Amino acid sequence: MIPMTLISLYLNMVGIASMEATIKLGRRQTTYTTYVEPILETRKNLKVVTYANVMKILIRQNHAYGVEYERHGTILNAFARKEVILSAGVYGTPMLLFKSGIGPKGMLKRAGVKLRFIFSYVGRQMTV
Repeated sequence: MIPMTLISLYLNMVGIASMEATIKLGRRQTTYTTYVEPILETRKNLKVVTYANVMKILIRQNHAYGVEYERHGTILNAFARKEVILSAGVYGTPMLLFKSGIGPKGMLKRAGVKLRFIFSYVGRQMTV
């Protein structure tokens, strides 16, 4: 059974809604503490880089093989042996795809980005 929580959004609006959260020992957990932290020491093929911003996906022969990122003002590359998993959030993921040349042809052309793959649905639901 999902616990229900009483919420008050505005002074005159009161209601009940289900709240989804990952909780351990009564404390809310982040994705990092739930999934990454427990395996960090045992996975030799996993490296976590903090204070870094991914700039673009590195693509060769129609396959992603790594990412280019900036850390403390230095541009660096990280390479993958098997696959690149992109998980940059609802706005960050389409932005990285755009910067990497993946997205709607017209938009990439207007932005002056080298076209790699035409996917018209990338970023379609984004609103500013």
